[in-house]
Amino acid sequence: MSIERVILSNLLHNDEYARKVIPFLKSEYFQDYSERVVFDLVDDYVKKYNEFPSLTAIAIELTEKEGLNDQAFESTKNILSSLEKTEVKLDWLIDNTEKWCQDKALYLGIMKS
Repeated sequence: MSIERVILSNLLHNDEYARKVIPFLKSEYFQDYSERVVFDLVDDYVKKYNEFPSLTAIAIELTEKEGLNDQAFESTKNILSSLEKTEVKLDWLIDNTEKWCQDKALYLGIMKS
């Protein structure tokens, strides 16, 4: 399991973690298009309702999302179905998420220049 999947899973299953890291996560940090779609759905939900969504809510939002071709829809649906609650230490997860964000920001900054 990749750190991106662990992050997405915990955004949906761990409110304490999600509240601490959501301000630092950006859509462009997710290289996989389907993971980016999942993050965008979660982020949009949080901005609209000021709370974190359930997996069911995100699955419904996905079915209503416009602009996805069949392949992207199926890939995103598969990612959603694979996002299970994971048992990891909160401190470890926050530290690794912070490191991942820093690495992605650095990489994107270098690629932009």
